[in-house]
Amino acid sequence: MGAGASAKNKAQTRSEMREQIKNLRSVAEPLTFIVDQGGGSFRAYLFSGLKQIIRIKSVNAWEKLFSKANLAAFKENVDIDLINTSDGTFNDYSTTSPSHYKHICDSLATSYELSFIELCKTTKIVPESVSTKIVRQTGKIRTVLHTQKEQGNTTNFDAWNSEFTKRLGPAYDYKLLSNEDEAMLESSAFFELNDDVDESFIGVGMGSSSTQVYGNDGKNHYCHFDSFCGCKPGKDQAMKKVEDWVADFSALFKEIVRTDKQTTVVLLNAIGYIYIQMTKVDYAGKDEFMPKLKGAEKVNPQNLLKWTTSYAAAVEGNSEHEWSSNLLLGLAQTLASNSQFNGVYCERKGPVGKSLHFDTSWSKYLILKKSREKLKREAAMKAPTGPFTDEERNQYKKEIINLQAYVIGNVTQVLTCQQVQVLSGKKWEAKILGGGKSPKDLFMELKNEDGVITRDQWEEHCSSIASLSNTEAAKAAAGAE
Repeated sequence: MGAGASAKNKAQTRSEMREQIKNLRSVAEPLTFIVDQGGGSFRAYLFSGLKQIIRIKSVNAWEKLFSKANLAAFKENVDIDLINTSDGTFNDYSTTSPSHYKHICDSLATSYELSFIELCKTTKIVPESVSTKIVRQTGKIRTVLHTQKEQGNTTNFDAWNSEFTKRLGPAYDYKLLSNEDEAMLESSAFFELNDDVDESFIGVGMGSSSTQVYGNDGKNHYCHFDSFCGCKPGKDQAMKKVEDWVADFSALFKEIVRTDKQTTVVLLNAIGYIYIQMTKVDYAGKDEFMPKLKGAEKVNPQNLLKWTTSYAAAVEGNSEHEWSSNLLLGLAQTLASNSQFNGVYCERKGPVGKSLHFDTSWSKYLILKKSREKLKREAAMKAPTGPFTDEERNQYKKEIINLQAYVIGNVTQVLTCQQVQVLSGKKWEAKILGGGKSPKDLFMELKNEDGVITRDQWEEHCSSIASLSNTEAAKAAAGAE
């Protein structure tokens, strides 16, 4: 802030500073950077509130997100290549020695930092205006370390988490998700991010390996999962038969069906790629099923079984379709065997169409959850009493500076009249700017046809009130404590 603004803040009372924070929160939509790290790749996102602004996939940009020197150092220390250059995926590092964890974590963390810079650069978002950085990791390393932990050996699990959190630093919120953690986040997202989803719905999220099922009993939502239901067999493994798929899916639904209101099943995620197989051959009922599949229509479970049975019969003996037909038929038989299921939505992928509109983004839900938790904590806190200490004042100052940065640095790169008025506070009509103008005067002069001013205009004319550059001062003050 300018000298005048700083002096003004020193004179503010506790109630004035708390009121300023409240007003800033009302016009701020904090930006969040999230990394979804899987076994073979990661996706990095920037969110404004719950709105996804941009994302980048490591498989498509690994040459930009990893330096040659970094990859060479990884190869020298770990004795494998981190990146499979033929497709941009990560080679499997899940069974490497704990002595190599440092090199793995450093390589991944560096790529996140480069991704963050790239996303901010592309969107012209000021990095300091991003309030939260989150990394959640799944993949084979998750399976290996959580399995060891469940068996009572936490040594490698603790070493991995310690190394990653140390490398990322306090600016990041990192967690190696368990299957249960991931399934519960997706279940919460399914029921809380979709306005048309209620307790009559059951969600089924099938990945390339595990399958998660989401339910709601009218009071709480819950989940169940199978870490291996969905896996394709290895070269030396037998193909899973239809009856095996029925057993697996029946076990999943047995744990999830708890009330007679649960009538609609939504099949999501990777199952959509498997349904593509049903578009490739001719069978009785295909002309009925395809319009419904492509139109994202609810289908009757008995009809789905009839069409899937016809498909399985048409591809019998065809090795290209054996796995998909067995899985789909096992699933269809399981759904049709439950008399209370009266409708099924089937996921779409690729040539079939865009994914179903049901949102199961754990990223969005995590943002929502953190926001709720923060509001709950703040609501439960009683207004402080007693002497207004320098420590308390400095905490308020840092929060005010950060909130100002969220507002000024918002992804739209413009400021509304309400935002400018909140940023200006009591100075809204004071003649404190160049030319003897008030922030109100300047806004009215500069606003465009949409009734906003640009971020650059604010920084040029109103930086004495609040500026993005002040976030550096906030960081320095935080680090000094």
